[in-house]
Amino acid sequence: MTDLSAIRLEDFLPRLQQDFDLSIAAMTLQLRLIEATPYSRYAHAQAARTPFSLIFRGPSHPALMQDTYHLSSSDGLSAPIFLVPIKHDESGMYYQAVFN
Repeated sequence: MTDLSAIRLEDFLPRLQQDFDLSIAAMTLQLRLIEATPYSRYAHAQAARTPFSLIFRGPSHPALMQDTYHLSSSDGLSAPIFLVPIKHDESGMYYQAVFN
């Protein structure tokens, strides 16, 4: 899937707690989808989709910079997703993707 306008929250809800592969340079990192949240109060009647956000957790190192990365799941979902680092703790780095 490469058409970002076609991505819906419903594409990610069944994939909560699943790992997504992210290839960068000569390595593949795994990011786990830990949260998928609708922003229904910001939805407009004419909008093509309800806005939503995704939170992924990845390894502490390497930390990814804010950028678009190609993510793919083991069951075939594949898309370029703009990730923003939002926090770091003992469990790893956390990244958010927001879809309007």
